[in-house]
Amino acid sequence: MLTEGFTVLLVGFLLVLKMASTPVQIQRNWPGLAIAGGFPPIFASLLTTANAIPRDYEWTVVGVAAATTVVGIAVALLTIRKRPDDIVAIALVAGSPLAAMFATTLLEKPAASALAGAVAAVLLAIWMVPDLPKAFTTAAGATGMLALFQTTVIALDGNVRTAIVLAEAVLLAFLAARLNKKSALVGSIVFGAVGFLMTIGQAVPLTWLLEEPRYIVVGSGDYAAGLVTALVLGVFAATAPWAALKMQVLREPAKHPFPWILAGLVLLYGAAGAVLCAALLVSPDESGFLFGHSVVTVSWTIAALFLLVKGINNKALRISGLILVGAAVVKLVTFDLAALDGVARVLAFLGAGLVLLTAGTRYAKLVASAKTPDSYESKPAAPPSH
Repeated sequence: MLTEGFTVLLVGFLLVLKMASTPVQIQRNWPGLAIAGGFPPIFASLLTTANAIPRDYEWTVVGVAAATTVVGIAVALLTIRKRPDDIVAIALVAGSPLAAMFATTLLEKPAASALAGAVAAVLLAIWMVPDLPKAFTTAAGATGMLALFQTTVIALDGNVRTAIVLAEAVLLAFLAARLNKKSALVGSIVFGAVGFLMTIGQAVPLTWLLEEPRYIVVGSGDYAAGLVTALVLGVFAATAPWAALKMQVLREPAKHPFPWILAGLVLLYGAAGAVLCAALLVSPDESGFLFGHSVVTVSWTIAALFLLVKGINNKALRISGLILVGAAVVKLVTFDLAALDGVARVLAFLGAGLVLLTAGTRYAKLVASAKTPDSYESKPAAPPSH
């Protein structure tokens, strides 16, 4: 009422009240006072940003929003140092950055990405502090990863954005395995899922794998970006299960097969997309499309052979190899037979057929040798009968 709506002046008054109540809250531990002093500036800043239509005051609104974020994070750090189990401080470190993150909507791209990146850097730095309570750092890390994603979306466009999101997913998976942070693993999976949807929607769409280039209007730059994106997607599909297994969040494929099958399908999509984009980058016409699909079919068969050979004594690898053999045969019969013609069809059928014959022969020999116990030769001779 006094400020006639949600204005910069209102946010300033609420920040003064917040700073004045902080020493009392730290000494007395009054949750009601912490909530009444901590969260109204955040809500007021969000509504002030939403109502900031005149362009003349945008930097003032952004400055007050940034101050709200800084003061909120500082108060949360001071409180959690004094009382490690303070729930209000955990909510404050997660909610205060929203004011600055929402204020990026008032700025141009360079300034907006810089503001979101600064928020992400501060929160991720807090996330890495080892002597802070786990719940507090997890809340800071979750909001920091959200700010990191916002920075990527604002700063980058097109297929480059997709590749960077997937690269961030890979980096988070490595951090999760190295630091044993489950929150980093969750962030990696979320980034990877979003990156996968962006990949099949724009960077390497399904139409590239199903339709000939004459029906698709793209340039060589799109194929190059698609190649990089597909490769990073494949790396993520291999890294995320490895990190989860190392952290003992995910069990072995034989005991918990569904996540491994899902990761394998994503890896196959990434590998197929990389091969096809590379072929179309060299020859962006029908011949490149046909040759790429021939290589994809043969590579699937070779990968199946590798899994079968390595899975003689491993049921999960053996099942994966057999499934991949079936997938290669189904693709060969249903897609390659209809889409390919001439030399490409001959190469696909001959290559896959020869690999399957070699795999079958070799696999049969390995299975036979595996069933022959080596201990027969070491058994003592039976005593002569009388």
